Amino acid sequence: MIKKQCPICSKEFQTPGRRNKFCSLKCGYLGRKNTGSFKKGLTPWNKGMKGLDLSKGKGQFKKGHKSPRKGKPYLEIRGKNHPKFKGIVTEKALRARIEAVNIQKEARERDGMCMVCKEAKSKLHAHHIKPWKQYPNLRYKLNNLITLCISCHSAVRGKEKNFEKLFQGLVQSR
Repeated sequence: MIKKQCPICSKEFQTPGRRNKFCSLKCGYLGRKNTGSFKKGLTPWNKGMKGLDLSKGKGQFKKGHKSPRKGKPYLEIRGKNHPKFKGIVTEKALRARIEAVNIQKEARERDGMCMVCKEAKSKLHAHHIKPWKQYPNLRYKLNNLITLCISCHSAVRGKEKNFEKLFQGLVQSR
């Protein structure tokens, strides 16, 4: 045991190791309270610089109001008009296109429930009957989409050929 003196209350205490500087949790809290990352006597890096001035209200909305564009795509700067456009359309970009999102939404609205287990679950996926990658001309066709719940969708993934005729029949019967 090592004998030490508490720097806060000047009380002597024994500690099993070198780590303990304070006699109690209360003194430990008081001792660490004023130790910040900034040391007294040093000049802050941003002294004299102007910060973000929010008093003028530029770009701000009144309390309770929101941006008129919130949640809406900014179509004017899509594709070639975007400053980061590189000219190459990747598979990920094709899947994220507005047409793909809209057609998937239409399929979910058309069916309204999982077409395999017939349960109206909250999280529904639009699944391509004919594979998306192998049939680019059927990518945005509503009759190539069927609505599945997450569990049915994960069961079907990779086995599309086995379920193709069944899904075609379900979609045509609608």
